[in-house]
Amino acid sequence: MVGLKKDSKSGKWFGGILTLAGVIVAAGNKLIQKAIENQAQAKIEQTITEAKGSLGRHWEVDLYGINEPERYSAIQRLEKVHLENPQEIVNKVEHALRILHGKNFSNEDIFSENRSIVRGLFSALEALYERSDTQENIRDSCQWFIQLLENHQQYPLIDALSQGCMRRILVNNWKLPVMDYKIPAFQGDNARSKTYREEIYKTILSILDEHRTWKRQTEGDPLFLKTPLHNVPCHLQSKAEELRSALVRAYKYEAGLEKTDNQNYSSTLVKTIEKILTYTTEISPVEWNETAKENQAEAEALERVFIEFKGWGDIVTGVPKSGLEKIFEQFTQVQRDSLPLLREFYF
Repeated sequence: MVGLKKDSKSGKWFGGILTLAGVIVAAGNKLIQKAIENQAQAKIEQTITEAKGSLGRHWEVDLYGINEPERYSAIQRLEKVHLENPQEIVNKVEHALRILHGKNFSNEDIFSENRSIVRGLFSALEALYERSDTQENIRDSCQWFIQLLENHQQYPLIDALSQGCMRRILVNNWKLPVMDYKIPAFQGDNARSKTYREEIYKTILSILDEHRTWKRQTEGDPLFLKTPLHNVPCHLQSKAEELRSALVRAYKYEAGLEKTDNQNYSSTLVKTIEKILTYTTEISPVEWNETAKENQAEAEALERVFIEFKGWGDIVTGVPKSGLEKIFEQFTQVQRDSLPLLREFYF
């Protein structure tokens, strides 16, 4: 019998039954644990099947593939097709992602398959959230996305393409608030990491970039950064205005970190926002660019000098008032600086 021991004094054997019982209990526990694991895995598989099934024929290889142009074509198709109960589809896709995203698999093939599924589900959400017939959950879900992006190293199933989907949802979707979503929080308890902020602004710039070989919402002006405010849809005008102001504030803050918090400063980030602001024709460079401010100040000062000269220049020069501007433009800076003395001499 397993585990029998002989007492050296009495010569009797003991311990076999207890030890055997322990072995049986341990084996039973392993079987129970294995059954629990199998049940959990079956639940995961059922949830994934329901999410994919809810998309029907729209769960296609391009949606979870790695070819970006083809994947975006699939996303755009899903945005526009007729769906029965799209909000229910959103709920099932989100539920599947919440169950699956944190899992890890030692088998390389199973890991790769589930990574593709996660990518496809995020791509589906990117399309579904853009639809006008899906409204619920988006803010709570996007708050979850922010946490996933900040801690993406902990979730190996969430690859760079899935992360890109989350960032585009945060940036593109007007159902979300501007602050903390389109423009990452940079101060206070919710301040985002340097890497997170860099990637969000790169996403904004990529959406605005009109020179890519494939286009996703770049035809037109999805963030209304080149559209006069009165041409923005009425229900989005306040948000479009807020986005413009927030970009300027973010730029000033990020640029200022070079002097106040060098560890949190990123020249790459600052240059990215500069490119965004340069692209943005509806934000005056004077609001954020020091050179533009100086040039404007010089132009305004020059205009004041000309207005004063125009009041008496025709008398001194004998040129009609209509011709004074041309003469003024030909003056050197020394001559312009001498105008007050000339006026004093004549008058």
